[in-house]
Amino acid sequence: MKSYIVLGLSFVLSACSTLVQPVSWKYVQNVGGMAVGDPYRISDNWMLPVTVDVSGLQRVTSEPQVLDSSRICKDTYAKVKGDSIYLTIYTTFAAGEGSSNCPDSNLGHMLDGEYSVYYNGPENVPVFIGVVLVSHKK
Repeated sequence: MKSYIVLGLSFVLSACSTLVQPVSWKYVQNVGGMAVGDPYRISDNWMLPVTVDVSGLQRVTSEPQVLDSSRICKDTYAKVKGDSIYLTIYTTFAAGEGSSNCPDSNLGHMLDGEYSVYYNGPENVPVFIGVVLVSHKK
């Protein structure tokens, strides 16, 4: 009987380790907030520096309210619509390699101009973060 419980628990834990979820704006605020930097180019793709630490150990734009060592940042997804950039942070359970610091976001090909940046979590209510400038003349 004990081997079934251990096997069942092992299966549940391995299933949880692959669960990748978008996080809410409230979660981002509770772990210390979010900031973006000036976009930069790698080959033909533009990247947006993003500062978020989902562990709650670092103050970015707000004082952390929770510590969460159980999760790592998997992706910083960006969707560009017109002159707006919508970011979503995806996390997963910490199981092996990974970091609580979120990676820069790949914006793809961009036209010159000012872009308003928003956080858009699973509640689908965009929250304004700031404005960035994309310039091929840099």
